[in-house]
This record gives sequence, C-alpha cells and structure tokens, in this order.
Amino acid sequence: MAKRVDLIERSIYKRTQSFYAVSSWVEISYLLGPWIAGIAVAVLLPVFCQFNAYVLYVFTIAGIYALLAISWTLLALLRLYSLGHAMYIGISGYIIGILSVSVWNLPFYACAVLAIFGGLLLLVSFHAASLKVKGPYFLLATLLLPIMLAEATYLAPGILRAEEGISGIPVPSYGLVPPSIANYYLVTVFVILILIFARRFINSKEIGLIVRCIADNEYAVEASGLSVWRYKILIFAVSSAIGVIAGILYTLVRGYIGPSSLSLTVSLTPLLGSVIGTVSTNIAGAVIGTYLLVVLLEGLRIAAIYKIIVYAVIIVIVVLTRPRGLFHYMEQFYHFFRRVYE
Repeated sequence: MAKRVDLIERSIYKRTQSFYAVSSWVEISYLLGPWIAGIAVAVLLPVFCQFNAYVLYVFTIAGIYALLAISWTLLALLRLYSLGHAMYIGISGYIIGILSVSVWNLPFYACAVLAIFGGLLLLVSFHAASLKVKGPYFLLATLLLPIMLAEATYLAPGILRAEEGISGIPVPSYGLVPPSIANYYLVTVFVILILIFARRFINSKEIGLIVRCIADNEYAVEASGLSVWRYKILIFAVSSAIGVIAGILYTLVRGYIGPSSLSLTVSLTPLLGSVIGTVSTNIAGAVIGTYLLVVLLEGLRIAAIYKIIVYAVIIVIVVLTRPRGLFHYMEQFYHFFRRVYE
C-alpha cells in the first residue's frame, strides 16, 4: 500500500495565533523554542567560529544592515518606502569623522554621542519637511539625499576629504572578548534583539492601530481629532534613531567614511532584505532576510562587479516563488508537520 501524507496543523498555533495563552511547559517550549535557539546561536557565534575575524566581520556588517532594515520597515508602516538609507550612515559617519579627525580630535565616545543627537536632529528635520510627500515623491527625495551628500563632499575637500573619504577614525578596540570585532558583533546582536522584543510598542493598539490608519487614510484620522503630525514624527524619530545607531556601528567597524558608504547598493541592501524576509512589517522577518542576503552576497564576491544584477535576480526569484517573504513560509513550516502512515 502506498504511503499517505497528511498535513496536520498544530493545535497550539490554532488556539493562540499571536496571543500567548499557554497551559503547559510543552506549549511554552513550543512557542519560545525558536527564539531561544536563535538567540543562543547568535550569541555563541564567536565561539562557534573560534573568533574567526572574517566571519565575524561579515555577520557584523549583516547586523548593521539588519538595523537599517528595521528602520526601513518602520517607515513602511506609513507606506513610505525609502531608497536613501545610506544617508543614515553618511550623516552619522561624517559627524564622527569631522569631530575626531578633520577638525577636532575628540574621543570616539564623545563623537558618538554628538553623532546621535546631531544625526537625529538632521534626519527628523528632513522627514518633518517631507510630511506631505508620499509615494514616488518621497522615494525620489530619499534617493537624491545621499547623492547630494556624496557630491557635497567635493565642495569641502579640506574637511570632508572628497572621494578619498575620512580614514583613520579612532575607535575603541577593547571589550569583553579579546578580538575587537567580536565585541562589535555582540553589540549589533544586542541592539537587534532589543528592537525585536520592543516591536510590541509599535504594534500596540494605541500606536500601531493609529499608524496603520494613517497609512490607509490620514485625512480620516485627522477628522477624528488625532494629530497625524505627532504620530508621523514619532515613527520618523524612532526610524532615524535606529539608522543613526547603525551608522555609528558601521563607522566603528570600518574606521572609515566616504562617498562609497553613500552608494545605491548600501541603500538597496536593507530594502531588499526586508522584501526577501517579509513583505509585511514584521521586524524579525526583515532581520532574517537581510542576514541571508548579506551572507549570500559575500559568498558571491566573485560577481561583485555585477552586484546590481545579482540583486535584481534575487528579488525576482523571491517575488515569483515566495511572494509573502521567506519568514512567512518559515513560520508555516514550523507550525505544520507531516505525518506519514500506511
């Protein structure tokens, strides 16, 4: 007799969905198991790699792009899609470079604090000025911003160093783990985990529902007496803060900032990572998709000159074969199992 295969839905998933109403340790383990396993692998990666600096560098850069993907996903809550997230890296990186190398010799920590406040002020100001801009106009504005900054470096070559960029930025090289890159990697993992578990703040009924309503019809929200401006500025501020932190970590790891850090591929990576991971606003999906994309592209370094073509091929394959994002299908695979019987 031929074997038959049934696709059986786990009852715990059907009963709880996204509400964690559990009644036994088995169900708690079922819900928390993937998170615990994922966090354990991420934290213990330096041990698994035996402190291989190259591997840790790749995963650190992937973590930085994952932070940019989280920032991009938050803007997508308002249906504002950015093509200029390299600007976040550029602003924070150039503030640190100017304060620590070009003009003054301030220590890195002082530069990082000033970069957070200065970068956040500049980015929120830009977003506030574009409150009424939507759709392709917002996309065009974000696309032009890093290009304008890259061209502006030629206007002040003595400070911004033009195409040469600012190198030799002093960064701390100590921490809990002897190889400095391992400390940077752990910092990126720690920040990503905080943001993933803080997503409930954005998805809460008080804020998340209003933000989704603004994305659908902001005029109806205004008519109900709520301040659309306040909620937009809140999302802009949180997104910009995450982007500035990613830019500081990027400068911390590379010790360099220049026009190459403002290229289109830098802006495309978090966007494509978010699309590959999830087409919704799921932060965990955006993080997983970005890690997969960066690691895959690093393995294809031989085709670096065709990076844009590789980007296009990857996104076309994912859109055609997994239109809801890889994370959605990973969840489905976990919540279903196959039973084979005669």
